[in-house]
Amino acid sequence: MNEELVIIDSDPGVDDATCLFLALTDPRLDIKLLTSVSGNVPVEQSSRSILHILDLLDIDKDVVKGDQTEMENAMFMHGNNAIGGYQIPSKTNHKLKTIDVADAMFEIIKRYPNQITILMCGPHTNVAKLLKKYPSSKKLIKQIIFMGGSLGLPNNPNHVSYNSRADAKSFDCVVKSKIKTIMIPSSIGRTKARFTKSQVDHIEKMNNFGSFLAKTFSTYWEPGFTEQFVSNNDVCTYMYLVEPQYFKIEPVDIHVDYKSNIGKLTAIPNKKSNLFLVTDLNRTAFIKFMYSRIKSLSYLKI
Repeated sequence: MNEELVIIDSDPGVDDATCLFLALTDPRLDIKLLTSVSGNVPVEQSSRSILHILDLLDIDKDVVKGDQTEMENAMFMHGNNAIGGYQIPSKTNHKLKTIDVADAMFEIIKRYPNQITILMCGPHTNVAKLLKKYPSSKKLIKQIIFMGGSLGLPNNPNHVSYNSRADAKSFDCVVKSKIKTIMIPSSIGRTKARFTKSQVDHIEKMNNFGSFLAKTFSTYWEPGFTEQFVSNNDVCTYMYLVEPQYFKIEPVDIHVDYKSNIGKLTAIPNKKSNLFLVTDLNRTAFIKFMYSRIKSLSYLKI
């Protein structure tokens, strides 16, 4: 199997951090660039979290900080100077690459035309900037896989996803780009890609990495549900890339409201669309996959 060439754009964040650990240690992926975005936490903190993850893994990758933006965040769940319940240091060994985020992305995409998959785990600010600054990139990107956007949750049919609400115009730019795009909505994380409390307890006992994950999850219990669980939303972007057979998708067009109910989405079936909505994930396969990947990282001393 040839390696998948990847750019990861994220705002760690608990589930982003899990995604980064799994993706960075997967030999099937060749990660060419990591970019930080404002979202779960401000961009300064998301940048530091990415750099610290590289420190923990002792892996060298280019990291570029996105633009500082003023948007609401979810630090109450994802941690202040932290990745959930795990405190990160104020200084890191790895350093940021000093270059504009759109320039950095385009440099990689131009070097590897039609080979780069962009995994997006946060608001679409950076990728929208890329598409606007370099319109030719639309024909050079292999595909985009992103987590975010909501068509409703089991306990809230009118739910609006943070990743679409935080920067609705950028979200709209990406879903209308006509690039092959896989959209994994919030409902998949809440109903399929989740760990119950007993599963978190099991993971904690697996190895050092499992214990680390359990610590990050300690602030991340999903609010508003009677059952206690954590959502592995952003892990789905990585899992779809390496194990797409466990997902069901359908082609749609997405309408984004950025005037009245900001970030509210409407999906319209369209067999000719290049945007594919994930409608289901095999939960049994997800848990088996995650347990296997966590066990494979027993060598990590974190």
